Amino acid sequence: MSNARDLTRNQAVVLDALRASSRPMSAYEVLDRTAPKGVKAPPQIYRALEKLIEYGLVHRIESINAYTSCEHDVGHGEVAFAICSSCHTVLEIPLTGVAPALLAAARAEGFAVSDTHVELFGTCEKCRRGGEA
Repeated sequence: MSNARDLTRNQAVVLDALRASSRPMSAYEVLDRTAPKGVKAPPQIYRALEKLIEYGLVHRIESINAYTSCEHDVGHGEVAFAICSSCHTVLEIPLTGVAPALLAAARAEGFAVSDTHVELFGTCEKCRRGGEA
């Protein structure tokens, strides 16, 4: 794991852009936000994102091909993403207790899990209330 002071300049700029965003961003949206700070090439963005994911500071949301900064402490384990189909807000939900049960069930069936992505789709509370919150 890494902390902010161990990050390269590009990694710090990318992480800051993700933390400043109210929603997940595609790599090209990150590029648009970071270009004024000198991170201008797609390979720079992808390298930074790859390391930030490895450090546990960023998550890739597979179904929407987007990235978001981690909302919980580094090392919290597996998470699920609850994605609002109306406003596209994404909530990060720790899978404490759930992930081990899923992995155990897969092993019991003879399946070797190499990666886990849990994504839930629906409507957030704010959208269900008609935009009031």
